[in-house]
Amino acid sequence: MFNFLKEILICPECHGELMWEIMNENKIHIIEAEVKCLRCNKIYEVKNGIGRFVEYENSSDGWQDDENWLNDLIGNNPDVRKKLMTTDIEEMNAADIVIRYMVHKAEGNISEAEKLIEIINKKAYKEETIKANLSQLDYIVNSLKDENDFILDVASGEGSLISKFLENTDTCLISSDISFNVLEKAKKSTEEKGFSDRVSYIAFDLNKSPFKEKTVKTITSFLGLQNIPYPEVFKEMRRICNGKLYMACVFCCEDNIVNLRALEKGGSDKTWVKNKFIDEFNKVGFTSIVENSIITLDDPTPVGEIVKGATIDGYPVETGHFERAVVISS
Repeated sequence: MFNFLKEILICPECHGELMWEIMNENKIHIIEAEVKCLRCNKIYEVKNGIGRFVEYENSSDGWQDDENWLNDLIGNNPDVRKKLMTTDIEEMNAADIVIRYMVHKAEGNISEAEKLIEIINKKAYKEETIKANLSQLDYIVNSLKDENDFILDVASGEGSLISKFLENTDTCLISSDISFNVLEKAKKSTEEKGFSDRVSYIAFDLNKSPFKEKTVKTITSFLGLQNIPYPEVFKEMRRICNGKLYMACVFCCEDNIVNLRALEKGGSDKTWVKNKFIDEFNKVGFTSIVENSIITLDDPTPVGEIVKGATIDGYPVETGHFERAVVISS
C-alpha cells in the first residue's frame, strides 16, 4: 500500500484518526502494519502490501464466498473436477470455462487462468457487446491518460480497468474492492507483469470508505459500482471526491420490458436503469453527463453443463437491448 496513503486515511467506521505501527515498508509501499483508530479503537492492518479496512463479520466478501463454494464443489466431486480440467476447451461452454478459470486462480495458476479470458468472452458474449465494453475501457483510459495524481478505482474485482491503465499510461493507481481475497490475486498478477510499483491495494466497503473528506481527485469504476449494495455508496463518493467519477456502466433500455421487470424484482433497478442511477448521484450533489453511449442486443449467458447450473451473469434474463456508456459525475 502506498506510503502516502496513511496521511489521507481515517477509520471507516467512525472517521477517527489512525495510529500506524509499521513493521515493514520500502520507499514506495507499506508492506506490513497494524492500524488502530484513536477514537473507537478498531484495529485494521496492512498485510502483504494490501490495506485491510473492512470487517467481514459485517460485510459480505462475495469473492471469498465463491471460492468457498468452488472448494466444496471440487473437494466433494473429484470426477467433476477431472472433467472440468481435461475436457477440450472447444467442447465446453462459457459457464464451465469460467469455473475452470476459477480453479486455476484458486490454485495460483494465474497465467493459465488469464489464457481463458478471451475464450470466455467470445463464447459468452456477442462481438458487438465485447467491442462496446472495450470501448468504455478505452474511453476512460484515454480521458485520464495525462492524470498526474493517483486514481482510485472502486469495485476493481480482478482489475480489467487497472490493467488497461497500467498498459497505456504512467498513472499511479489504487485498486480497491470489498474482497481482500480478490485483491490478493490481482496483486499477484500485477507483480508478474512488472507493474507493482504503480499500484496500491485497499480492501474496504464502499458504504464505509476509509478516505478523508475531499482527498480523492479521480475515481473510476468499470462495471462494478452498479453492483454495490447501497444506501451509503452515493453519499460516500460525494464525501471523498473533490473531482470527477468516471463510471463504465450497463443500463437496461426502456424497451427491454422483461429485463426491466427482473431488475425491479431483484431490487437492482436503481443502478441498472440510467435515469434512476443518475438521479441517485444528483441527490447527493453531483452533476452527471453520459458519454460514449453504445446500444447492444444482448443474449442471456450460458448455463453450466459440466457444473450444473453454473452461471456467468444474472442479466439479461431474456434477449434485449442494453446501453453501455461512461457516466461522468462531478
